[in-house]
Amino acid sequence: MGQKILTLIQARTNSSRFPNKVMATVGGKTMVKRVWEAAYEAKRTGWITDIQMVWPELYADQYAENDLLGKFRKAALEHNAEIIVRLTADCPLLTAGDIRSALIAFKDQMVRTGLEYYNNGKDGYDVQVSTIRYLLSNAGTDKIDVFFDIPNTGGVSVNTPQELNHIRNLWKMRSI
Repeated sequence: MGQKILTLIQARTNSSRFPNKVMATVGGKTMVKRVWEAAYEAKRTGWITDIQMVWPELYADQYAENDLLGKFRKAALEHNAEIIVRLTADCPLLTAGDIRSALIAFKDQMVRTGLEYYNNGKDGYDVQVSTIRYLLSNAGTDKIDVFFDIPNTGGVSVNTPQELNHIRNLWKMRSI
């Protein structure tokens, strides 16, 4: 793509339904590691240029714990990113192919419509893409569509221990 593309992996540890869920294991690895590996593979193959974890402690001296958009903006500016890819650490089945597909769709959408935000809408394989311009232009508002969770619609993200068990079973079937 020729642009500086930063992937931000949101790794919240204070989920009310399932605290510290991103550290739960699927197939012998933590969910956050599985998402990191998908992002790393996308970086290795040239689809993204950098990866940043967004833990609750990131920029804790400047932003409230749940001010994810503020943290995303700060990280994007620090990395001189032109494009931001948002992943969540509760999607352990996500692949580099999902990231690549979202970036292709984002680029196509930009050419066709000029819209600078893309959401693949695939619960459990969530990839959201935005230009830095779009992210910054929506500063100070809570009523924007950028980087908000996709509603869980029976997909394969992990929000409860029961969903974790479901994902573990899917992983076993996938590995056979």
